[in-house]
Amino acid sequence: MQALIRKLNGNYSVVYAILILSTLYIAFLASCVHEGIFFAGDQALKSLEVKQIAAGYGFKYLHLAQPHWVFSLWQAGYSPLVPPFFYHTLNGYMIVYPPLFQIVSAWFYSKMGSAGLYLLPLLCTFVLLGWTAWLLKVSGIKPVAIALGIFLLVFCSPLILYGTMFWEHLPAATLLFSGVSLIVRPPSKIIGGIALGAVSGLAIWLRPEAAVMDFLYCVAAGILFLRERKRVYPAFIAAVGLVAISWLIFNQLEYGWILGIHGKQLLLDKNADTRMSLSKGFQNLIRINYLSGRNFSFIALLAPILWRLVRTWKKDPENNLRPLLLTGIVVLFSLITPFMLPNDGVVQWGPRYFLAIVPVTVVLLILVINQWNILGRWTIPWWITLYIAVGGWNSFFHNTHGAYKNLRWRYNARVRPIYQKLDRGEGNVVIVSNPYLMYDLAWLFDKDYFFFESGDDSLRRLLPQLKNHGVRQFTYIFDPRKPSLPPMLRDSSTRQYWTMDPKKAKNLKEEMVSNTYALK
Repeated sequence: MQALIRKLNGNYSVVYAILILSTLYIAFLASCVHEGIFFAGDQALKSLEVKQIAAGYGFKYLHLAQPHWVFSLWQAGYSPLVPPFFYHTLNGYMIVYPPLFQIVSAWFYSKMGSAGLYLLPLLCTFVLLGWTAWLLKVSGIKPVAIALGIFLLVFCSPLILYGTMFWEHLPAATLLFSGVSLIVRPPSKIIGGIALGAVSGLAIWLRPEAAVMDFLYCVAAGILFLRERKRVYPAFIAAVGLVAISWLIFNQLEYGWILGIHGKQLLLDKNADTRMSLSKGFQNLIRINYLSGRNFSFIALLAPILWRLVRTWKKDPENNLRPLLLTGIVVLFSLITPFMLPNDGVVQWGPRYFLAIVPVTVVLLILVINQWNILGRWTIPWWITLYIAVGGWNSFFHNTHGAYKNLRWRYNARVRPIYQKLDRGEGNVVIVSNPYLMYDLAWLFDKDYFFFESGDDSLRRLLPQLKNHGVRQFTYIFDPRKPSLPPMLRDSSTRQYWTMDPKKAKNLKEEMVSNTYALK
């Protein structure tokens, strides 16, 4: 084994091979994508915003081209545009999402159509992989260890799956990698520190939780400055601060709240589902960290790494400092961030709010492998070796086979049949039992007419009004896992759902069922 490793370390062929394999795997995952169908409703709503930005209608308020009779029914209480995703104001329905990701994506969309939605996440994926390989190379890491790091990122973590989705999490994680670069290999000139700080700070414009990571990077930069007295560290801190301040100013000018709509929801919203609370923070702490370990088992290795770094600190403080800072960043981020989130991420593959800690952890693992010469002299205890073997296989199988199956189902089976039925024409009248069901179909929102009904009595009042406006049929969409189908719509075609035992219904894989009814 040692002879093989020495041979592979003779050149960078093994690194190029892993990068080529990674590219093919990413292309394979991207082949699952279909126009108008998204992994989660959150992405579909953002795609709707992209379309209107590209058309010149801005990012703040939802552009609506529905006829007057649709607006009148919405005002009567049948609108699917409800908080926490939309807030009805005097100027229209305000969109809550931070706009930068959608603004950049709108440019790609205007040039490439729907394929342009995925270009930014894919570009950021390849930038992150190349950046990681380069950072490890200039840090003195040998080719086999570099290849191992890339393999862990691509095949043993949820990171790459997000690179094939229209979502801002992977771009934010790529921007935040600037902080890792500063800690591991600080630039020699102040301009380099400014550039890294500006790039890392820009992640706050995409994801609010990036502020926690940037704060921890700044603390680490402060510690390094106290020890090394290099001006590149305060330059980094100043750049992060300036970008963060510009974000706060933008929020105040656009939304009248310094932390933006998301911040206002967390602190002031009357809805308990979106407002931050201590009890919800503890729920998020348990749930998100469980998902983090479930999807990326190597995160647990931080415990023995931290123990050894602390134990050997006095003997080798210079070499232990940077791995110790990276370990502290991952641990503190995992403990602090859950208390600043409205939920645990809900629809996701691996904890999307924790995506940025994956490359930090991988770089840390490769650094300690190199520092302690683990590949050259395996002295790890048997129980940690066993965990690496079992956990490594779990991470690999879960994030390749499991992730691919989940991706195919969400793009090809979950929404696609309903989407294709509605996409055949325009002006379909669609009634949903829950606004979230409409959000998964948001790509069709500007060509079909969606309504939300809150129960059997609500539907009885809505249907005659639709008939008065010339509607002759409608499609009803409901969640079969919940008793949401109104009794007046129950017939033989839906019997299997409304006669099902509630306990069995909760375990259904189906999330959306539709049926078309004639209005007589």
